[in-house]
Amino acid sequence: MESQLRSIRELVKEQVGCVGRGEHIKSIIVISASSDIGFALCSDWRAKGLEVCGTFRTPSSQTDFLGMQGVRLVDCDLSDNESVMSACEALRRHCGQWDALILCPGTPNPVGSFVDCEFDEWESSILVNFTNQLRIVRELLPVRNKKSESGPAVLFFAGG
Repeated sequence: MESQLRSIRELVKEQVGCVGRGEHIKSIIVISASSDIGFALCSDWRAKGLEVCGTFRTPSSQTDFLGMQGVRLVDCDLSDNESVMSACEALRRHCGQWDALILCPGTPNPVGSFVDCEFDEWESSILVNFTNQLRIVRELLPVRNKKSESGPAVLFFAGG
């Protein structure tokens, strides 16, 4: 697990490091900060003094730790459109002028034969793994750091 996280950190450093052609990234939003990937990235970036905001679905010891480290956390259930819109509103208010938006939520469900799985599980999976991630990007783009010459850095991870 640690070697996977190390590889992910390097990928993110490579992808996000290109923002602003040498400008330093100061503000990052991590969607699903409570996931293993999100937690590791938030922890690293806060330790380096960056402003980090993130979302979580369920409070946990990881969200408690991130909160104590100064990560601004917002509740967000990606399977619920109202929750997503509420989280976007809070992120716009508290985390505007962001330099990088990292999206790392995901669900592996449903698992099983297509005909044996409940169709609502498929619908929820598409909301979490695709549609509401795009909704978040669309809602947060207007409050990105517009002074960056290269534009915003948006990075999607496959999760679940």
